[in-house]
Amino acid sequence: MRSKLHLLLIFLVTVSLFSCKKGGEDATESEKRVLDAWISLHYKDLAPNASGFYFIPVEEGTGAAPVDLDYVYVNYTVEQLNGDVIYSTDSLVADNWGLATAHFAPELTRLGVSGSAQSGIAEAIRLMRVGGKSKLILPSNLAYGLNALRGVSNPLVLKLELFSVFEDIAKNEKDSVVRYKTDNSLTETIDGKDGLYYKQIVQQDTCKGKYLKDYASSVKVWYVGRYLDGYIFDTNIDSVATKAGITASSTALLNVEFGKNGVVLAFEEVVKMMWLQEKTILVTTSEFAYGIQGKGTISPYTPLVFEITIDKIYVKK
Repeated sequence: MRSKLHLLLIFLVTVSLFSCKKGGEDATESEKRVLDAWISLHYKDLAPNASGFYFIPVEEGTGAAPVDLDYVYVNYTVEQLNGDVIYSTDSLVADNWGLATAHFAPELTRLGVSGSAQSGIAEAIRLMRVGGKSKLILPSNLAYGLNALRGVSNPLVLKLELFSVFEDIAKNEKDSVVRYKTDNSLTETIDGKDGLYYKQIVQQDTCKGKYLKDYASSVKVWYVGRYLDGYIFDTNIDSVATKAGITASSTALLNVEFGKNGVVLAFEEVVKMMWLQEKTILVTTSEFAYGIQGKGTISPYTPLVFEITIDKIYVKK
């Protein structure tokens, strides 16, 4: 026990000596000294690969091996060299560390494309198969390509799991939406919008055959936005936001002006097919939502579910 404490003390002293510039030493040189000291303490026989990061296989995968231009979903946990966890897609790990990760799900990235997983992470993923797990020890210049690694300026430990691989991500997304609509009996469709399905939960029987698209210029609605796994990412209903443990972007009625592109296309198209006080649920591929770019915390190629209730309508003049 005493010898371990002694080694730890040596490491901490080494880190403190080299965490700041010394005699003109730049940040990269300083970081390398810190990382070298940490490696010599924890993995003294481990050598970096040609790219400069350390790769430790943990569990061999048995699934597909990804190649450039494939879309991959990964689970990962990010640790500082002192062992503190600063991010995880694993809900149990995140809860144990009191992290504010909003949505616990594998993260999508694409290999071999600028702005997606590159450098050390992409190289590591190429060494894995689906179901495989590994540990990466990365200098900051190789630690990028995943959302939680933006702005990294220190070496990190990345625990990585390759969850799935897709060559055709759009087909995978469409298949997921079709499964959802089948499981939830969303049988209504809109011409020319393949990948958008809905059904009415509350219907005004006395107004059958009447649609807002024919009478209204705009409407005000209550809504709940979800991912396919049920996680609520946004709502303007305060009680729903509180129960879900999120902060509503607004608690005011959402104004939908037809033809103004104020909401995603799927949302507007379905609202046009509703009537006052009706409630509808829809599911859509990203083609009619936030597309291949995503928006904010919503990743590219993400199908969405909305529940919409019409509260007010404004008749065409």
